This record gives sequence, C-alpha cells and structure tokens, in this order.
Amino acid sequence: MEILLRLDSPTWLVRAAAVCRRWLRRASDPAFLGRFRALCPPRILGLHVQSGSCAPRFLAVPQPLDLAAASRRALQVLTPSVGTHRFRSAYLWDCRNGRLLVKIYDWPDGVYIVRSLLNQVPDVTLPAPPEPNEFFKGCRSKRMLLLEDDGDVTSCLSLTLSIDAPEVLAEFSILQSGVWGILQRAEIELEMVSGEGLPLQIMHSQKLVVGKKLYMLTYKFILALDLSTNSFFIVNLPDGPGNNTLSHAEQSGLYLINVREFELRIWYVAMCLVSYVM
Repeated sequence: MEILLRLDSPTWLVRAAAVCRRWLRRASDPAFLGRFRALCPPRILGLHVQSGSCAPRFLAVPQPLDLAAASRRALQVLTPSVGTHRFRSAYLWDCRNGRLLVKIYDWPDGVYIVRSLLNQVPDVTLPAPPEPNEFFKGCRSKRMLLLEDDGDVTSCLSLTLSIDAPEVLAEFSILQSGVWGILQRAEIELEMVSGEGLPLQIMHSQKLVVGKKLYMLTYKFILALDLSTNSFFIVNLPDGPGNNTLSHAEQSGLYLINVREFELRIWYVAMCLVSYVM
C-alpha cells in the first residue's frame, strides 16, 4: 500500500491498479482512497474568466504530462467552433466539478446549457426557468447556480432577488431530472442605515451554494438562504468588515478568505454549527 501512496496523481494510480489483482483491490479500498486523496488533492486545471460582454476564456494552469490532455479539453470547450452551441454571445453563470453553466444569447430568447469540461459529450439544454412575480417594487436581479452533482448533471438553482430596503425577497426554483420545481419564496427585513450600499451589495454579492443553503457575501455579513425551509439567516463575519471572499470546501462547508495587506487568513465555516475554524 505504501508504494501506491507514493504515486503523485490519480492517473498513475489507475495505471498501477491494472498491474495485478492485489494492487487493484488495494486501489479500490475506500480507506486507501481517502488517504490517497488527502495526499493528492484535486488539481486546478485553470480558471474561466468572463469579462463584460466578451466570450468566456479559459486560462490554463501548467500541468504534468498525465493531466495535459484534460487541460487541453478544458481549453477547447470555450472555443467558438467546439460543442453543440457557439459562444459568440454568451455569459458564464457558474462552474462546478467540471461543469459549465452558460447562457447563450444567439437564440431569440436565450437558452441555458450545461457543458462538460472533461468529457466529450453533447451540451445539455435546460428548460426555461419559471418567471418570478412581476408585482414587486424595488431593484431586482436574477442568477443561475449549479447544485452538487448527485448523478444529475443539470441540477441547478434559479434565483431572483428583489430588494426594497429594508425588505429582501428571494424567489427560487430548483431544477431536478429536467423539471423545475414550484417557485418558492423567502423574505427577510434587514437593519439598514439610510443611504448605505447594502442593497446593491446583496444584489451583486458573491453567491455560493453548499448543500441546501445559499450564501451571499456582503461587506457586513453573510446573508444565507436555507433552500429546504425557505428562510433567511445571517452569519456574522469573524473579524468584522473587510476584503473577503468565499470558496467551496472539499467535503462540506465553505472557506471564508480574508486579505489584509500582506496577511492571508482563511476560516473554515462549518455548516452544522455555522461556526468558524481558523
């Protein structure tokens, strides 16, 4: 087993497992795979960049030879001539676990597709999401986010935020097995100082879905929406307002990353207790 743990990539592990049945049994053991993943975490192939109205671009990260093919595939999926649809006029909504959620504007009303970064499979066109309630004053924004891939690559969240300070209204629906669920609603009244930019912050905030919860990062706190109970709650920042960003954790939960001058601080936000671990 120690020999297999010294391999530095999953590609070499697959090749080693083909050597003999004994190594195959070792490489298939869940306990071994847990140790191997801890020593060889998933690699970042690159970054997808969306700048204004320009087509999304993929910036590849240098890779060893055994991952070069996967990196080339990720680079090709955003070129205009590859795939079922062209990206001449498109917006990249989300990227998660090797899947891209893209809105194509070349069609009369626009269409959402899910595209695989690593597998040579056709694009999956999503049905149009349900329309939100039109009778609401204030500012409004729409967002589409991919959910965790539990065997359904098209599973995603359609969210419409409407804000008429101090009230925040969320209308959302979840796509599962190709069918949109009933439009759900959640409301919260926030404490806001007259003239502050919190409503605009919420509209354009970074948004992450972890499990059945949606997290929206503002400069004052994290506004969270529980998709299973249709309710909002607030997660206070551990060190007050600052230059923060959110990132998915490998298993569950998320990371809060703070930059202050030359200091980088990372907190793990545990979902079960909504608490921080630095």
